[in-house]
Amino acid sequence: MDKRIFSLGMVALGLFSASARADLDVSLVGAGSYAMPVFSPSQGSVTGQLGIGYGLLLDWPMTKGFKLQFGISSLPRQYQVTSALTSATTTTQFSSWHLPLNFKFQMAPAFYLGLGGYYEQGDSSGSQNWRTLGLASRGFGAMLSAVYDYPIMPGIGWILDVRYLLGLSDMDPGATSTLKFSDAVGFTGIRMGFGR
Repeated sequence: MDKRIFSLGMVALGLFSASARADLDVSLVGAGSYAMPVFSPSQGSVTGQLGIGYGLLLDWPMTKGFKLQFGISSLPRQYQVTSALTSATTTTQFSSWHLPLNFKFQMAPAFYLGLGGYYEQGDSSGSQNWRTLGLASRGFGAMLSAVYDYPIMPGIGWILDVRYLLGLSDMDPGATSTLKFSDAVGFTGIRMGFGR
């Protein structure tokens, strides 16, 4: 599926949902992602690199001090592997669509802690992707988050959302090796609170 069409469809879905639920928060965010792959057996020295993505996050206040969040984001993974045998360095970069489910608890007026999980689907666009790299197309994991939500004006705020993603699925379909990803992710953008 074309990335642009998929993104526009999700934005339209978010706005439609917002009109149906007056207390929905919609956040349009940019993302920075730092990949931390774990190979077994080891393939050498691994160095994560920063990748830039974007996303759409939807929050529903369920009770006082508690929100349920889901959304979609395009998160890149970029890293270098330096072989212990040949010292040759290989750079890998590919993207995945992430669908998080996050339970957010308010700890202070503008501060939340979150616990949840995510599902990911490999993005098949680009010269490097899950197909060309021989990786699994789907995965899942657990997630911890810390969110600062600064109100700018009624119904509008700025958010900073820092997350640690712990990959639980083996992304290497080979029978003799495994590959699991942990990721440090930061979102920042504008939150729009409908009905406020």
